[in-house]
Amino acid sequence: MSSFLKSGSLLLASILLTACTNQPEQRASACERAVYNYSAAIDLGKPGDAANSFTEQGTWQLGELKLEGRAAIASHLSKLGLLPNRISRHIQTNIISDWQEANRGSGTVYVTLYSTREADGPVATMKGQPYFVGHYQDRYEWDGVNCLIAERIIVPAFLTD
Repeated sequence: MSSFLKSGSLLLASILLTACTNQPEQRASACERAVYNYSAAIDLGKPGDAANSFTEQGTWQLGELKLEGRAAIASHLSKLGLLPNRISRHIQTNIISDWQEANRGSGTVYVTLYSTREADGPVATMKGQPYFVGHYQDRYEWDGVNCLIAERIIVPAFLTD
């Protein structure tokens, strides 16, 4: 076997090994992006677009309210955009994702939400903030390129009076 074939085979093996070992990091990074896209859409005035972070059959649940399907999630979240004096910012940390299968995972995201419906302009006061502290309990689906939220259960730990 020529040295070219040997070095070519080693290069191919190295590329394949690198691709396989990077898969968990790619999935985790893609899921973080889905988590951040969800909140950015809500916070920056396009709450209906937050539903694009979900699978077509995705679910979103807060207490007794359970929304099933991307269309139902979009419809519900788009109502936030109708509140004229609303300002919010989601601060998300401790994003952990674990993969039970190649295309299905689960995760936990700590969230602190600053929100008001009483803003007099583009900047609100911090009175009574943060509004909510808790976590999301998520399930994710990976399609080889994108991570989408298949299920999000919102679990409160602290609420402002």
